[in-house]
Amino acid sequence: MQQPQPSEILSIQKFIFLLDDFHYEKFVSHLRKINAGLPLKLTEAVRKSLPAFDSPDALCKKIYGGYTEDQRKSFNQLSYHTIKLSYYLAWNYPGYLLPTVQWIQQAANEGNFERANQIANFLLSTSERVEDYQAQVIALKFLSQQAFLMKDFTTGIKLDRVLTKVCETEMALNQLISALRELIHLSLSGKKVDIPKKKDFFHSFFKHESPSIRIYSKYAILYLTYYFDPTEFSEAPVLALIKDIEKELANNSFVIFPFLFDLTGSFNFLKLNSASADLENKEYRKELREFGNHYQEVEFWKSYLNLPKLFVIAIKATHYISKYHYYLSRKNYSQIIEREITDLKNLIKECEELLANKHWDKHYRVDLMSVEMLYGGLLILLGGENVKKGINQLEFLLTSYQQMNLAGSTDSIFLCLMSGYFSLKQYDKCSHTYTRYYKATAKTEVYEMNDLNIQSYYYLSQWLVSNRDQYLGKLRANHKRIIENSSEKNSARALEELMEYFQIDTTAKAM
Repeated sequence: MQQPQPSEILSIQKFIFLLDDFHYEKFVSHLRKINAGLPLKLTEAVRKSLPAFDSPDALCKKIYGGYTEDQRKSFNQLSYHTIKLSYYLAWNYPGYLLPTVQWIQQAANEGNFERANQIANFLLSTSERVEDYQAQVIALKFLSQQAFLMKDFTTGIKLDRVLTKVCETEMALNQLISALRELIHLSLSGKKVDIPKKKDFFHSFFKHESPSIRIYSKYAILYLTYYFDPTEFSEAPVLALIKDIEKELANNSFVIFPFLFDLTGSFNFLKLNSASADLENKEYRKELREFGNHYQEVEFWKSYLNLPKLFVIAIKATHYISKYHYYLSRKNYSQIIEREITDLKNLIKECEELLANKHWDKHYRVDLMSVEMLYGGLLILLGGENVKKGINQLEFLLTSYQQMNLAGSTDSIFLCLMSGYFSLKQYDKCSHTYTRYYKATAKTEVYEMNDLNIQSYYYLSQWLVSNRDQYLGKLRANHKRIIENSSEKNSARALEELMEYFQIDTTAKAM
């Protein structure tokens, strides 16, 4: 076989060449699992030829049976697509290129100068593409030192400049990561942080030449908006940012982040859990299923609390609670939720599985509080005898964690409690819970629509007990406030369904 010139060796060939047996088998196994037939065929064809390399045309012929213009075009697209599928290695084994360092050292020590340089140059070009900064640094240090040993000072100085730039880029990424972590820590500690100033810092990296830095800086802005400026999250600039990040992640799926990073999972949670998300939408349900598949592909979650799995539970539970809480009082409630019962039971089971691991309580106490909250809310939503069980779960949660900061969850807990007590016709408990709610949230911000729904349950329960018009007036005033917020159609429907069921005229003048 006539060997192609070094410049003709394709990126996909270099990539497959650099994989040791362990990482090659992992990659091939993943391709089989996702039914990536042609990428698998290309990968195996490249591997079978090693240590020799087919010319691009010969390799194209092996895959497509020829090398016409259309076939070459398809082949080029396939080569790029196959490298993009290395996201599996980037997520789970981001150091997959590092074993080749030993090959370089071994070849040089055995006097095999050409092989050492071939491996080093392949490692440099591949690590540059996938942004493995550690591998880049090692390859550059070898090639630079070699250049100086051989008196090629021009090349050595040029490589040293590249090395400095790579180190600066890696440092910039680390600074971005540290800045967001510090901000999260300060906010959880109750300390005041200058969010606009921090956003300006992250914005300054939006046009950086490094994809990993661009992606992370944009993700940081999205994260800060979601948690610190939630009212802006459904506005046009943020929706455009989400589309931008999606495009960046799709085009640079092979880019490496530090091990134990699941930026894709965290981004998908922020995107799919926005207020504008609609589980009734076919495309949205598809994305949610894909997100569910995602957390099964990221292997390191086996050792930690599976946060993406928790995110999926949270997204679904939030949707179901929002959609069905106002039907709980109806006699035909079990028929209303009939098609969701299986999913609700599965979600409850997943919550129980997460809560069963007592080892996690030490490290994930706040996250497990969220699981307990979701568990209680889902039990209430399942109806029947489960309502009391769910109420007890949430009451226990409030009592057990009263010394901890439940901000961000408190209003959701009380909304579930109000709907549960209301469905049981325990209107005195609604009144008591309403008083506790305002004491608990006196110094914290709450989600306005949850707040209005809690008020509505209180006013309606008090009207059912006392039949006083003042409560009807407040109920109608609440309805007016809700319908004025066009983005909260489901909240308006919740109150309208309750008022219609109890034969209250929504069009009467608010008092």
